[in-house]
Amino acid sequence: MIYSRTRNVLKFYEWFLLLFLIVSGLFTIVWLRSAITALEYNIARLEEEKKEIIRERKELLAQKVELSSVHRIHEVAFKRKGLNFPDRRKVNLVKRNEVPEVLSVKGTIKLDRLFFNEDTRDNDIIFR
Repeated sequence: MIYSRTRNVLKFYEWFLLLFLIVSGLFTIVWLRSAITALEYNIARLEEEKKEIIRERKELLAQKVELSSVHRIHEVAFKRKGLNFPDRRKVNLVKRNEVPEVLSVKGTIKLDRLFFNEDTRDNDIIFR
């Protein structure tokens, strides 16, 4: 059998390419495994941070409940600040005008006659 020089060169490149693919494949597998391991460590660290934040949140909620309790508010208002309930005999009730006002609504507006009267002079709506 006769071998040519070009056939030997192509065979060399084929072996080189095959070896390169095998080595790069091995490096890729190693890199992927190390990346997955790093991600697992990162996930574990984040879970620990989450547990810490949840624990801190529970502590803050407990402090909030303690500070907003009736006993605590009574203690701060009456004992420390000197506030007292007003004497019922000395309280004056001021009655406000319960009728709301609409200053000006222009245009033709038809509203339920149970709640409104329509002023025909300026097309203003006035509450009863």
